[in-house]
Parts: sequence; C-alpha cells; structure tokens
Amino acid sequence: MIPFDIQGGNLMDGTAKVVAKRDIKTRSGLRIAVKDDVGYAIPARTPNESSNWNKVLVQWSGRTRRYWVYPDDIKFKESSGASYVAIPHKFSRYSQPVLAQCNVKHGYHFGHNLRTIRESRGISQVALGRAMAEHMNGVPLAQSTIAYREQCQHSPNGAFIDAVSAALSIMPFVLFLPLERCDVFPFISTFLRTFSKSLCK
Repeated sequence: MIPFDIQGGNLMDGTAKVVAKRDIKTRSGLRIAVKDDVGYAIPARTPNESSNWNKVLVQWSGRTRRYWVYPDDIKFKESSGASYVAIPHKFSRYSQPVLAQCNVKHGYHFGHNLRTIRESRGISQVALGRAMAEHMNGVPLAQSTIAYREQCQHSPNGAFIDAVSAALSIMPFVLFLPLERCDVFPFISTFLRTFSKSLCK
C-alpha cells in the first residue's frame, strides 16, 4: 500500500521533502533517482533487514515503490533529517552508531587496521616503534611488539592506542572502524554530525 500519492499531493503526515545530491542506484545497479530528483522521506521505522539501518526510506516522484537510501545521498529541504534515519528500537539514537552487520566474528580487526594505516603512511614497523617513543616516556617499542599487535585481533591497552594514534596522526577511534566495509562510512559520517550537534549547541 502506497502511504501517500506524490502526484496528487496527498502526503502522509510527517513526510519530508528531499532532493537527490547525486545519481542514486541500488546494489543491483538499478537507478532509482538522478541528481536533483525530488522525493519524500518517510518517518523513521525499524527496517526488516539490518543492511537498511541508518538509511532513510524515500519515495521518489514518479515512482510507486519506496527505497532505502543513504542520508549522505539526499538533502532535506526543511529539516535536519535526523529523525528520518532508521535505527533498531533497542538502540538510543545518540548512544552509539548502529553499523551494518559484518559477516565475521569481530566487527573490526584492530591489528588489520593498524597494519593497513601504517602501510598507507609508508612507515615500517621499526619506524613506528621509534615514533611512538615520544608518546611513551621516550622508550621506543620493539619491532616485534608492533608485529604482535598487527597479528592480534584484540585491542591493546589505552596507552598503546594513544601512542600509536599520535604517531600515525589519526584519531584513536579510526583503529576501531570496519575499514574493509566502505559501505558503513556514510553511517559513521551521519552519526558524527548528528551526535556533535547534540553536544556542541
């Protein structure tokens, strides 16, 4: 059942006008909107599939079907859009970002992230251990220590996290992201913007 008739102008209460920032396609490649297309967002609800968490349900002008889209792909004309982002009822909207489910035991792999970021900086394990000395009372870490951390899935203590983050010039939370899941970054971006607005008024 269509919740509202765009052509007739009879919109369901609570809908919000949105505009596509860019061409939007489904995972299968179906184009559901082109840049500047107009649609209407439906108030937040709990999706049946976790892959739709942190997305917005939109019905585009000229279409009868509704589609889940990333918040960063659309612009709300008259509201911030935060209340239209779908999350599971058991989570508070501001307590934590709800990320797509990963098909692995751990949602992230600390060691894999550490190695990926270190290599992207072009830094060897030895050089990283030395760079961390400045942030660990002047004592450089052995290459074997860095290697062990990169092979281990579990997180090290706070002192190590602070030191390695400073040495790599990144914020510590980056080491805890599922870096292999590029599709979750729009969720993270949306959460950080929404959460910061709630704290920095």
